[in-house]
Amino acid sequence: MFRKAIVIFSAIILIGCNGKDPEPQQGEGMKIDVLGAASTKTTSNGLSTIWMADGGSSTAFIPLNHDKIWLSGAHELQMDGGRNLVYFGTELIGGRARVVLFTYEGKKVLSDEVGLMLMTDRQENLYSYHRDAQGNLYLHSSCQTVGYRTISYVYKIDNLLGIEKLDMPADISFALFKIPTGLISLKATYLHDAIEISIAHQIRGIEKARVDLAGFGDQHVHSAYYNQMGRLVLLVSAMKNEDKKPAYLLLSIDPESGKVVRHALNLPKERYNFGKGIMEGNVLFVPGWERSTNRAFYFRIDTQTDLSELSVTRTELETDPQLPLTKASFLQRINGEIYVGGEQFGKACYWKGGKMVRLESDPSIVRSYPIHFLAYRN
Repeated sequence: MFRKAIVIFSAIILIGCNGKDPEPQQGEGMKIDVLGAASTKTTSNGLSTIWMADGGSSTAFIPLNHDKIWLSGAHELQMDGGRNLVYFGTELIGGRARVVLFTYEGKKVLSDEVGLMLMTDRQENLYSYHRDAQGNLYLHSSCQTVGYRTISYVYKIDNLLGIEKLDMPADISFALFKIPTGLISLKATYLHDAIEISIAHQIRGIEKARVDLAGFGDQHVHSAYYNQMGRLVLLVSAMKNEDKKPAYLLLSIDPESGKVVRHALNLPKERYNFGKGIMEGNVLFVPGWERSTNRAFYFRIDTQTDLSELSVTRTELETDPQLPLTKASFLQRINGEIYVGGEQFGKACYWKGGKMVRLESDPSIVRSYPIHFLAYRN
């Protein structure tokens, strides 16, 4: 039923230099299904699930042994005569993880599709993924070949389900982007008083950008984005050595020159966790939650600036005061409205317009969380 569902994903609306939010559009007949994962009393590795807009849930969209599959997300093929969904992630095959694609044609083990001979006793890792403006999907992976060589590569899946392997010079990345000069991936190395960002260019190899963080410890890069100005934007947390108070930074990096501009975010000194957001033009929307309270939110940050300190607009997300431990994990814009996916007390939910919507959970489910919103017309 879902394999050939006609789907309309969110359109990314670029924001002009004035930084205003896009006006919401009318979406008559739009529905939102939610792709997620759930752990039950009888499964250990998660159960791939779609919670449907009209109620209920389905685990039948991938006709395989769900207990061995770990989904990372969904991807829309922009094909003539309708749009089709494919799903990607990893599966345990013979006890070893392999990157797989589930399509209306069936399951594809991507290393087999491109003739990549991997060692049978080594895991294949899926680090990050990216979709470009032409509708291509890129999956950054690494493994060891039968020649005992650890290699890093990207699977590129086009709109006709053509699959090819692209070599990349770094074996671990937390973000992957397609920029005008080709693919780049990012790796963070945490030093005593700095963060070193390795920018791996598909063509010209690895270049490094060093960010001075003297006086800070416990640095952590939460997520990375690429804005309309052609800069990489990294959201970073750290701890001040002097008073042990948390600090939050935005790092703006020119991927061509390696120049770094450091911005301090003007935030209360709470302890935050952050999910994956979106960049619209030069404006970043990122979800998060407070560690010490039952509060979730998303931030709006204008990245088109060289100011040393940036103001942040915070939008609160509704929570149930009787349930602790809220998490806001990812954010999408669909038909002009912001949707945030997450969980409260280990059970999947999402927010539309700041209002919480609980996703159905039967008694056997002990934990669940959403991965992706799937928008479509009736």
